[in-house]
Amino acid sequence: MMEIKVVSAQEIESYIDIIANLRITIFKEYPYLYDGDYTYEQKYLKKFLETPDSLICVAYDENQIVGAITALPLKYEDELIKKPFLNQGISMDTVYYYSEALILQEYRKKGIGIKMFKMAEEKIISMEKYTFFTFAAIERNENHPQKPKDYQSPYPFFGKIGFIQRRDLVCQMSWKEINQTQESNKSLYFWTKEI
Repeated sequence: MMEIKVVSAQEIESYIDIIANLRITIFKEYPYLYDGDYTYEQKYLKKFLETPDSLICVAYDENQIVGAITALPLKYEDELIKKPFLNQGISMDTVYYYSEALILQEYRKKGIGIKMFKMAEEKIISMEKYTFFTFAAIERNENHPQKPKDYQSPYPFFGKIGFIQRRDLVCQMSWKEINQTQESNKSLYFWTKEI
């Protein structure tokens, strides 16, 4: 039976290892092709223990976690992620940032993502501090050699849950892809939704 819940601050630490594995598994897929490092992932996720107003929402099937959302106020994110908003004169105090939304492939297109976002957004709105949500998504060339034939873009889903792509908000990030020896630069465009 599927269950979705927002994790309390006291529980977050017990989810770090599981979400680290989810990140490595899911971001290895196209379009991210991320060659994940477990030690880095653990360190990265620990920021949600220490950040005010941070949030983790998880989806269970029986006792297995099959999806997760992590989020926090944008002002606590890395400078690379904040920079496009600062360049547009947007106050950091008004923006809430989804760091990732992860769902195992076999559980997609079953309404789980919609339910997770709804639950997370209700919690964030109840804080009465933020005026819009945002997240960043990679943009790849349509003819990328590693794009699977059956690949379906998540963009229609983003629109379905109320987000619009902002071509004026873009950041550059680098990571090592699978089958590569060094990091390479990528463009990620932000999507936003007013509260």
